[in-house]
Amino acid sequence: MIIPLKELSKHEFSLSGINLIRQKPVYRYLNVKKRLCNGFLFCIKGEGVYEYYDEKITFTPGSVVYLPYDSKHTLKVVSDDVEFFRLDFTVKVKGEIVLFSNKPLKITDTFGNECIEALSQLENLCLYSSDNLLKMQKLLFLFEKLRQDNQSDKKSKIYSAGVYIAEHFAEPLDCNHLAKLCFLSTSQFYNLFNKQFGMTPLQYRDGLVVEKAKVLLKLEEITISEISEILGFADVAYFSRFFKKHVGMSPLNFVKASKTNKN
Repeated sequence: MIIPLKELSKHEFSLSGINLIRQKPVYRYLNVKKRLCNGFLFCIKGEGVYEYYDEKITFTPGSVVYLPYDSKHTLKVVSDDVEFFRLDFTVKVKGEIVLFSNKPLKITDTFGNECIEALSQLENLCLYSSDNLLKMQKLLFLFEKLRQDNQSDKKSKIYSAGVYIAEHFAEPLDCNHLAKLCFLSTSQFYNLFNKQFGMTPLQYRDGLVVEKAKVLLKLEEITISEISEILGFADVAYFSRFFKKHVGMSPLNFVKASKTNKN
C-alpha cells in the first residue's frame, strides 16, 4: 500500500520496528538487494549517491532520502567524511505495510536543527530505553517536520541567510558558513540565494552596507571616518572608494547633496 507521507495523518496507522543509528561508513559501495523495512537517511556530513535502475539521488549535508520497504538499490560513498543517521521503521494501515513511495525518494535538502535534536534524542532512546511510546513520539515529530519540508519551497530556507547577513553586515562574508546555516552545500546555497534575491550574497551584503551608510551620513552627527569604522572597513579611503562605486559620488559629496536637498 502506497500512502504519501503528507497523507499519512489521514489514516489510522501503527508504528513498529523503530531503530536509529549514526553511521560513519568505511565502505565505498553497498548493494542492497531487498530492504526489510522503511527507512530514512539523514545526511550530516559528506556526499553519497543512491542508484536504482536508471535513476540517481545525490545526498549532501541536510539531505533526507526515503528508502522504501522491499526496494533494491546501491549506495556509493563519494567523500571520505560521510556521516548520517539511518532511521528504520515499519508503518502499517489495517495490517498492511505502508510505503511512502515505491522507489527511493529525496524528501528535502535542508532539514534543520530541530530534526538533529530529535534524531539525537531518538538515538539515545534506541540505545538505552525500551520505551516504545517515546520512540513513536519522536518518530511522529520527524514525520511532521519532513512533511513540512517536503511541501515547502527550498528557496524559503535561504531567507535565514538573508537575516543573518543583515545582522552581521559589518563582518566578513563567509558563504561556507551561510551554506551550513541553511544545511546546503556551497554551490546549492549560491544557486538558491540567487534565485531568491536576484543577486549574489556579496551584492546583497554590499547593498545593505550602502543603505546603512546613507542613513548614517545623513545624520551628520558622526564623522565619515567613524562611519567607515562602524561599517567594518579597514580605513576611510577604502570606504570612500566602495561608496563611490555603488552610489556614484563620494561620501562627502553625498553629504553635501543631502544638505542641498534639505534646503
